[in-house]
Amino acid sequence: MKNLGSAAKLLNVVIVDDGKYNREINKNMINKTGAGSVIAECSSGVEAVEYYKENFKKIDLITMDIEMPDMDGKKATALIREFEDKNNLKPVKVVMVTGNVNNREKDECLNLTGKVRADFFLRKPISMQDFKDLTDKIRKDDKMGSTAVLCGIFGEEIDFIRGELEGKYSKFI
Repeated sequence: MKNLGSAAKLLNVVIVDDGKYNREINKNMINKTGAGSVIAECSSGVEAVEYYKENFKKIDLITMDIEMPDMDGKKATALIREFEDKNNLKPVKVVMVTGNVNNREKDECLNLTGKVRADFFLRKPISMQDFKDLTDKIRKDDKMGSTAVLCGIFGEEIDFIRGELEGKYSKFI
């Protein structure tokens, strides 16, 4: 794994997942990759939205599980985006995480004109290298505003695709 040097910002990360084991895995990856520190762990979408509204100034990245019981990650992220829009805030980076990947769901999460407007999409199980590559990109380029897809499949090479909508929807970037 490459060293970013001292110029890269350390991220303040919020982990949102209803599974305690999954939260521990994500926390371990953040610590081992040196990406930053976990400032909160939320076990539901409702808890994540409440935490974000109270602490948005100190959050750089949210890892958001899609499938959760009381409020799924798509709804929680949409409410976070609504709060940001209403208060004219810079959008926090959101990584949607799921084991059940399909193109319709990816498109719904990453659509720049949709309600969710997530920044990234990771497939479980997430490899350490995939996670490090993603967080390195975020840390190096805080001007990044286009949608991206990052799908790590069991340690294989990463497909990192810049959003095709970048030029068409520059007002959202």
